[in-house]
Amino acid sequence: MKTNTPKLQALIEALLEAYRQHLLQTAGMQPSTCRCWSFYVREFLKAHFKPKAVRLDLDALDPPKIWRFFQEQAQSYPPARLQALGVALRSFFRFLCLSGRHPQDLSGAIPRIADPGREELPAYLSEAQLELVFQAVDGRTVAGQREAAVLLCLARLGLRAGEVAQLGGYRLAGRPPPDHSDQSSTGPPPAFAARPGPSPRALLAPTPAGHGLPPGSSSPCATAGR
Repeated sequence: MKTNTPKLQALIEALLEAYRQHLLQTAGMQPSTCRCWSFYVREFLKAHFKPKAVRLDLDALDPPKIWRFFQEQAQSYPPARLQALGVALRSFFRFLCLSGRHPQDLSGAIPRIADPGREELPAYLSEAQLELVFQAVDGRTVAGQREAAVLLCLARLGLRAGEVAQLGGYRLAGRPPPDHSDQSSTGPPPAFAARPGPSPRALLAPTPAGHGLPPGSSSPCATAGR
């Protein structure tokens, strides 16, 4: 088992930090996704470069070397982990090309990993179950309106919990943030003006054709257990 020198480790971590900033600031990825992809990229770089390397010769990366790395990982990785490895390295190779660190986009050299598929369809909430969830929300209060907006994003748009958590209150309410430039920076911003909220049945009404889910359909994204 080869051990990388501190010099090589520092070079790899510096490259990974630039990659993480690209994911966060340019690609808009979640921090958890950045950590996961960085882990796989680190494993690839450590396997590719010699322990005593004094610089990262990224120009030496080519499709045959990438293919050999995948063949080696396939000996111990299950298909799902190989798929995650492929997604991470495709993103990394696109970053190398976009940032001018490699003259070619090597993402096409990543092999496609067969998906064994699921044994059964994922469980999801029925229309009746969704209506019960919305009935528990008090749309007459500001907090209730926000809860209804969060539930609506999950049920109608299929957003993940982490994506909804990144949305601000004004964005959930569909309104631009107010301009507080003429107020003291130490004063609290004005609270939302409470207004009557829509009924749960109105929130669950079928959307027009071409918008959101087809009328009468249930969202598989509002899965049970989320």
